[in-house]
Amino acid sequence: MIASRMTFLVVAVAATLLLGGVDASYDPSRAMNSLYFCKASYCDHNAIAAWNCGESCSYHSNFVVQGVYTNGTFDAQGYSGYSPADDAIIVAFRGSSNIPNWIADFDFKKMPYPDPSCPGGCEVHTGFFQVYLELAEPLLRDVQTLVRNHPSSRMIVTGHSLGAAVSLHAGVDIQRKISGVNSLEVYNFGEPRVGNPAFAAWVTTVLPDGVQYRVTHEADPVPHLPPMDFGFLHSPHELWYNNDGDTSYANCADSATAESPACSDSTIPVDVSDHLLYLGVCTACSCSGFDVNQYKAMKLPAKRLRGGV
Repeated sequence: MIASRMTFLVVAVAATLLLGGVDASYDPSRAMNSLYFCKASYCDHNAIAAWNCGESCSYHSNFVVQGVYTNGTFDAQGYSGYSPADDAIIVAFRGSSNIPNWIADFDFKKMPYPDPSCPGGCEVHTGFFQVYLELAEPLLRDVQTLVRNHPSSRMIVTGHSLGAAVSLHAGVDIQRKISGVNSLEVYNFGEPRVGNPAFAAWVTTVLPDGVQYRVTHEADPVPHLPPMDFGFLHSPHELWYNNDGDTSYANCADSATAESPACSDSTIPVDVSDHLLYLGVCTACSCSGFDVNQYKAMKLPAKRLRGGV
């Protein structure tokens, strides 16, 4: 009897990881394209504006920049533009310029989400929302121009780390406030938890299954911050790469009210190096001289995942 139950459990977990009973329209090639747009967001803002930032820009060589957005107070940066090769409007955001320090100094403060259409006491991480607000006005203005100039093009909103949290806020606002958007997808990498369960459920109504993809990598600690014990929850849909490559991943069975316990939540997520490598590619502007092994020794203390210091 015990053996048969164990067999059933193994089969059930395998089905969850491979099928998930969820939307399966995630496109790995589109994820890789998005990752390189994220990488470009880590480059110097003048290099982004000229679209002359080395390997990250040359990956999308014919990209046309609409605007670059920076804020020194919160160490934030993003840009928008049009990719003729993809016939897509692109909005991309970077994480902190010093990610290990940012992880170490992570706080768990929440604030009420000010949009009254988000019901039931929606709350969001204070810092992430403040970063987005600092960039929002020129960004939304440029996005409206891009939509007007490319009305039939799809849109991809993407970010890594802190930039993924900003990307989620941007995706929600663009979907709700910009008229004429043909279709929108969010591809995020190493996204931290952005809001409470009420916010996570509401985001799912704005960015439903098949629109938002949250890519995680092995034991990356950032998707586990802020901790659920502090009242935070991810919105779906998670794709978990339990390896350092770009081909094998789990299509996770998360929902508007629960994260999947069989994907990244199944790990002890303390490996900072897993946050700096996605789809087998470093997340920096340039991978020249990047040695992931120098970060292998960096471990996030497990107590930080429980809100300790």
